[in-house]
Amino acid sequence: MDGPLILLFVWAWERMPLLAPIPRDQLGDVGIPLARRWSHWRRHTRYIRRPTAHFRRGLDDMGVDDFIWRPYMGVWVPDVLAAQLVMCSTQSPLVSFECIEWHPTDRVRRQFEMQQLPPGPAFDLGRDHCKRLTGAQNHDWREIYSQWVNRWRSDRYNTLQLGEEIIDFHPLPVYYEWYTQQYRIHLRLSDRVAGEEAGADEPQQQQEDAAGPQQQVPPHEQ
Repeated sequence: MDGPLILLFVWAWERMPLLAPIPRDQLGDVGIPLARRWSHWRRHTRYIRRPTAHFRRGLDDMGVDDFIWRPYMGVWVPDVLAAQLVMCSTQSPLVSFECIEWHPTDRVRRQFEMQQLPPGPAFDLGRDHCKRLTGAQNHDWREIYSQWVNRWRSDRYNTLQLGEEIIDFHPLPVYYEWYTQQYRIHLRLSDRVAGEEAGADEPQQQQEDAAGPQQQVPPHEQ
């Protein structure tokens, strides 16, 4: 895995409470960037000692209502940024020096109050997608990637057209059928681990929960 891994943790904690180290209602409201509110939570040994089997079973048993589709509702955004929020649903290339990524908002339509349909083919960026660099780099990436910069300038306002707010977040039948055909063999994580027995770690977990918060574990041991 590459990139800022802590952002992946925050993404998961905001949307899947079962993975979070503490309940979200115990976090302070710090505004934005929202990830800051996870930087000062009091660490408990009962969380960091949970085995991976605990989280696999939790993901297996998670229902559609256990996933927070719009975690940023109610977050106060400064006026200078609020006017630009429409850009969050842009469908265009994102350019960062040598790295070009496509922003596939059509694959997370429920986050934008829209029903999710089976997504189309992924946009192919070709050889320009996240090049690996070695040695000194003295390139003018604006010139090298002028085609992508120009496409960003022209396509950045090509955003999802927001419609009426959806009633619930349950998948449409056509999407559910597509999803299960694509990922059925990956949907039960516990079934993919040989010899894993449900509930094997529960006695230890109950004992740790009963003990309550313990002394903070040093970062190098975490």
